[in-house]
Amino acid sequence: MITITTSDDNATERKEKIINKKGEVLTIEEALICVGGNREFFKQVVAVFLKEYPKMMSKISAAITTENATMLDRSAHKLKGSIYNFGSHSAGEIAFQLEEMGKSGDLTGAEKVFFALVEEMESLYHALKHLVEGKS
Repeated sequence: MITITTSDDNATERKEKIINKKGEVLTIEEALICVGGNREFFKQVVAVFLKEYPKMMSKISAAITTENATMLDRSAHKLKGSIYNFGSHSAGEIAFQLEEMGKSGDLTGAEKVFFALVEEMESLYHALKHLVEGKS
């Protein structure tokens, strides 16, 4: 993960960008949109997400293992919504792919997609922790 601090010539504010392994950029400003700009509330939302997302991932894994398409659809949908709140499009798209597999009932290749999601979620986890802890 790389942290880049930039300043716009036309503005005095500096923006911290977190670049994850896939080259996706997360900015604190973009992430704060989901909480109306309230940094303290953002920290609380992130803390809850970081605590809850492993449970969501476990449900997705169990749905794939048991070939429960309905459970995969619902679990991936829930995770996708949470992910998009933080502006992580890569992880969100992978969760959406699993959701669509669940909707269609065709879980062919779901394990491979799940492993890609695990990798993206690890990257998102570190990026969110970095944003909340404010390390440079």
